[in-house]
Amino acid sequence: MTNFDVSSSSSSSLMLSPKKYDVFLSFRGEDTRDNITSHLHEALKNKNVETYIDNRLEKGEGIGPSLMTAIEESHVSVIIFSINYASSKWCLDEIVKIIECKKERGQIVIPVFYKIDPSHVRNQRGTYENLFAEHLKTKNSYKVFNWRSALTEAANLAGWDFQTYRSESQFIKDIVKDILQRLNLIHPIELKGVVGIEENYEGVKSLLEMDSQDVRVIGIWGMGGIGKTTLAIALRAKLSSQFEGHCFLANVREQIEKNNIDFLRNKLFSELLEEENLHVNVPKVEYHCVTNRLRRKKVLIVLDDVATSEQLDDLISDCDFLGPGSRVIVTTRDKHIINHVDEIYEVKELNKDNSLRLFYSSAFKEKHLKSGYEELSKSVIAYCKGNPLALKILGVRLRSRSKEAWESELKKLKKIPNMKIQNVLKLSYDELDSDQQNIFLDIACFVKEESRDRVTNLLEACDFHPVIGIEDLVEKSLVTISNKGTIQMHDLIQEMGWNIVHQESPKDPGSRTRLWDPNEVYDVLKYNKGTKTIEGITLDMSKVEDLHLKSNSFTKMSEMRFLKFYYGKCNGTSNIYLPENGLDSLSDKLRYLEWHRYCLKSLPSKFSANLLVELSMPYSNLQKLWDGVQNLANLKEIDLRFSNELVEVPDLSKATNLEWLALTGCRNLCEIHPSILSLDKLKDLELEGCTKIESFHTDNHLDSLQTIQLSNCSSLKEFSVTSNKLEKLWLDGTSIKELPSSILCCQKLKMIDLHNCDNLVGFGENENYIEIGSLSTLVLSGCKKLNASNLCFNFKPWQSTLTSLNLENCCNLEALPDSIGLLSSLQCLKLSGSNVKSLSPNIKNLNNLKELRLDNCKKLVSMSVSELPPSLRLFSAINCISLVSDLTTLDIPFEHRTKPQPYYQSVIFPGGHVPKRFSFHSEENHHHGSTSSVTIRHLPEHGLYGLVFCIVLSESIDQYRYAQCSIYQNSKRIGVKSASLLNLVMHLVTDHVFLWYLDVGSGAKNISLHSQIQESGAWDNPCNISFEFSLENEEGEWSTERIKGCGVFPLYHLEESNNFEEMNELHVTTIGCDHKNEENETKELHQTIVTHIQDENLDSNKTSSSHIFVVPTANGSKTKPQSLEEYDFYTNTSSIPQNQFDTARASNIMNPNQTIEMVSKEKDLTNPQLEQDSWDPISELESLLCDSYDLSPMCTDSTTVSVLEDPNVATIIENLETLLETPLEIFSSDNEVKQKFLKILEQLGQFESQIPIRLHHVICKLRTFIEGVDVRFVNAQKTIQDYDQLLQSRSLISKKLESAKAREKRNNCEISRGNIQFEKINSEIVELEQKLSGLVEIRDKLKRDLEQREVINNKIKTEVAQDWVPQCKIVLTNLKKYETSYKVALTNKKKLEDEWIDLKKNFATNKI
Repeated sequence: MTNFDVSSSSSSSLMLSPKKYDVFLSFRGEDTRDNITSHLHEALKNKNVETYIDNRLEKGEGIGPSLMTAIEESHVSVIIFSINYASSKWCLDEIVKIIECKKERGQIVIPVFYKIDPSHVRNQRGTYENLFAEHLKTKNSYKVFNWRSALTEAANLAGWDFQTYRSESQFIKDIVKDILQRLNLIHPIELKGVVGIEENYEGVKSLLEMDSQDVRVIGIWGMGGIGKTTLAIALRAKLSSQFEGHCFLANVREQIEKNNIDFLRNKLFSELLEEENLHVNVPKVEYHCVTNRLRRKKVLIVLDDVATSEQLDDLISDCDFLGPGSRVIVTTRDKHIINHVDEIYEVKELNKDNSLRLFYSSAFKEKHLKSGYEELSKSVIAYCKGNPLALKILGVRLRSRSKEAWESELKKLKKIPNMKIQNVLKLSYDELDSDQQNIFLDIACFVKEESRDRVTNLLEACDFHPVIGIEDLVEKSLVTISNKGTIQMHDLIQEMGWNIVHQESPKDPGSRTRLWDPNEVYDVLKYNKGTKTIEGITLDMSKVEDLHLKSNSFTKMSEMRFLKFYYGKCNGTSNIYLPENGLDSLSDKLRYLEWHRYCLKSLPSKFSANLLVELSMPYSNLQKLWDGVQNLANLKEIDLRFSNELVEVPDLSKATNLEWLALTGCRNLCEIHPSILSLDKLKDLELEGCTKIESFHTDNHLDSLQTIQLSNCSSLKEFSVTSNKLEKLWLDGTSIKELPSSILCCQKLKMIDLHNCDNLVGFGENENYIEIGSLSTLVLSGCKKLNASNLCFNFKPWQSTLTSLNLENCCNLEALPDSIGLLSSLQCLKLSGSNVKSLSPNIKNLNNLKELRLDNCKKLVSMSVSELPPSLRLFSAINCISLVSDLTTLDIPFEHRTKPQPYYQSVIFPGGHVPKRFSFHSEENHHHGSTSSVTIRHLPEHGLYGLVFCIVLSESIDQYRYAQCSIYQNSKRIGVKSASLLNLVMHLVTDHVFLWYLDVGSGAKNISLHSQIQESGAWDNPCNISFEFSLENEEGEWSTERIKGCGVFPLYHLEESNNFEEMNELHVTTIGCDHKNEENETKELHQTIVTHIQDENLDSNKTSSSHIFVVPTANGSKTKPQSLEEYDFYTNTSSIPQNQFDTARASNIMNPNQTIEMVSKEKDLTNPQLEQDSWDPISELESLLCDSYDLSPMCTDSTTVSVLEDPNVATIIENLETLLETPLEIFSSDNEVKQKFLKILEQLGQFESQIPIRLHHVICKLRTFIEGVDVRFVNAQKTIQDYDQLLQSRSLISKKLESAKAREKRNNCEISRGNIQFEKINSEIVELEQKLSGLVEIRDKLKRDLEQREVINNKIKTEVAQDWVPQCKIVLTNLKKYETSYKVALTNKKKLEDEWIDLKKNFATNKI
């Protein structure tokens, strides 16, 4: 796991050690204290620039330590040169110290020339001359010399001259602006925990167009927590110094809720005009005074988190009141608010690397990932999906916690989202109306990642307004639309939507509107807890156990709109079981019903599909959907694929809006209902694999049908359909004998697939097919009864539209019809497996043909390489065992392509050796070395755009899957690339040659071969580059056993290869024996000859975008193509390339007659298109001399040899060869040598008749070259000397750079220490904030409780006052009233009790 150091991230700018002062002012008090110095100091104070100014009167002979320290502790020193500045020894000591700090500390120095000529300061003239004369009398000359040097150096710096200004105020204004800009470059954006901001910063800055004087408004848009505010803060911090005023209004949404718009507007204008309070609380039409002042001021305004268009209008309804060059930045979550601004910048999620850095900076104080936290960190990153707010919050949450705590928190997040994150994201949801909220929740719970059109149709059927509703969600950054048109939603936002639904009924899922959690859905259905509240259910049945439903499981869910049971993972059987008597009912309000592997034979008898938009029940046990005819006006899609028990489709005559019907794989379906073929809006009909359907016929003309799939309907014999919009027709694998005449009405038909139609007997003979005017793809492969040789392609419409023709395995095809040459647009021709014996010569007219396949054409005997079209890029002739033509001379002009193409650039054909043009090669018959590797001694990077690889594959019953080339340098692997062979290579019955092209720059940034080699550092010294090839078999094993030879061919851009000296150094080491013959042995006796062909030697129509093949030989020299025509193979141009070599030219061995013929047919070297200045006659003369050596050993004809047998001519040529070894330095400086050379050329002129014609023009140009070489060479030498001086200057700069790096290192150490302390303090602050937040919550709760108690008390008091007090008074009155009676009653009661006691005693006594 890589440890990321956050302090070194891209967002952490280089930062100087903190200093006490921003600016130090050096001035002569007597001259400027009361004017420019005081005014400049005041202006800097107003801009909050910490400025040191020494207001003491000068005393003593020199400056004290405090002043020295002040200079050292300043970022910028401003030297105000005045007429008497040099009179002060104190000032002169200051400037010496300032210049010292500039050199040693990188201090910025700004000279200001106030009422004095800068040249007087620079050269110590005028008053300065007199002042220094006085100094020499009292000071030693060394000190005066230091003062002079410091003055001169300071005065030579870029500064400000008052003489060029009319007013002092403007002068000071510009100086302050310059100081602020320079300080802005010194001080970085110091934002805590900011990572990956640079790209966004530069993106917005480019939109601001800072150089323009127009007023521009830029919107920054994105989801909550994505970093909009952070970006705005950075922009303000970096750019504010370029404006005369600036204001950052943070949290506009919250500020307006707390205060009001007048408060915010007053704050805006007060900050821009730098006044405490303007009291702008009147309607905007009445504060003209303020706006008029702003029109004269360039300002920067940042409005952060604007929630509504009204808020934006109230603050800046228009920008007419802002001065030229002003900028307004608005951050918002709602794109609609800023639709009228100049530009909108969308802030995207952080990438993985920046997410890791930001999370580490929040989670680990030491800025590095702790060991053991790698996988846990990855889980957090995956959860946050690049949202900076979530990364920071979770980082702080997990900081300093154990791994067990991390695991617990991550487990908790799966059920309970972090509320700090959710509360920020929910602000956007709270602004939605009820219709928009329902759309949002449906997307979050059910239809995320579905197509926008499909979701729109579904939600419209639910009586929502999705067209504008989805636009609103996009503009509020709640959803996005992908390039493919699907609706996407950030996982955190989806989680927020889930949580909103969860809060509807936290404890009872059955009382929520939407259910998606498998466990909760399982619980609700199993225990029949569903209620009327439920509007939608989606369940991945592969995530739950077997579920047994009851017949009334859905009875209570009468409001359900959405029901989806599907299998996220492949499952052979259904695990939802229904009672045999079926379901009692399904909601009549269903708009979407998807139930995979539905186990019943039909839907509930009471089910009404009136509102249904989509019905999807693939792999079901349905025999029918329902009985009778239902009103299906809303239904748009039906999917019953692979419902093997389906025997009938209902009457769909009332499904007037049905667009897609899929019945693929319904093997028991014998017919389709006639109503289907009368649906006007039906676009796609899929019946593939319906093997019992015998007829597909209708007399109705279908207006909308675009696609018909009847593939493998093996019983289908009758087909007749007409549609103006039909584009694709699959009838492959059917039993039809011919296409019906009705097909003539399908004028937009682009593709017909009839492969493996065994009964098809004809196609194309009927000239009426001419009406099919848009056909681009025709597949007739495997049609055994079709006589493909009689096909007719005379139809003019096809000639311009047909791009792909497939005639593979057509056993009756023995020869292509001559009319094949009329298909001018054909790009792909497949003839594999046919019985063709030769190719039609008219095939060369197919100028757009890119792909030609002839695999297993075992009767193919010959084919002319020269007759193949020049546009060919993929050629395959595998197992053409009867082929006698030599295809090694087939030259495909591989090309650099900026966009992916549907075909590879490759060639494969029978053959047993590497083509001769591959000088970098290795083969089996060599005496030593490997057959699977090649080493190139020097492979220059400049101009290299591609490589052609070659491997010779041996006969094999195994099938190869991939070919791989691994690139090494000195045994270290520096790159690897592979090519797929799955579509090319089958079982090989003989040896084959396989060539393929690799664009070295193609692929992702770190995947391309060029990037791999660059990362390894091999381009710095591209020597000893080895290419090792291997093959992968079907078992996935890699080996080199089946490779009998290999080769590599580099491709170079000609116009980028102007440095031919580098190209000429290209050498090759070939592992094994090289292509050597007597010619090569003879060449080695002479010096190494290198072909030097410039752009001007090519035809003018090729030089604009040409490329070059470098053709080195085994001994390190480069072979020259035998003619410019041969050279065309190595040159890839945008015009028609020369693809094929002449066989005689391609051979290295020629007979004498061929040699004489070649010389006689050599191109005229006096071509007026050649430019003399770009021609090197010495190199060409050397090449021609080399050619003479080539010819001499081979010639037997006396007329050819006699040219060089004359002793005088031979002597002159020998002398000329000796002079050719003379360095150019001598030619340019020694006139005697120059005259000798010219004399020899004159001697050659005397034997003009004995010299080959081809040398005449060379000698003339050579004489011209020698006569002017002195001037040209001197100029070149001077340029080289100048360059050497620049190299010396660069060396000095390098030393300064090393010094700067050392200072930077020290500064970074200080930064690191400061960051550690900062993190410690910040951590403590965060902990205190968390505690404070908790206390605030407790306080607020207590406050609410107290307020509630107070309300209860008031209610009690009211009740007592209104009811209890009156009752109490009545009771007291009655008590007083009945007090006497009460006493009498007590007395009477006492008497009665006594009497009762006496009676009981008497009773007892009398009883005895």
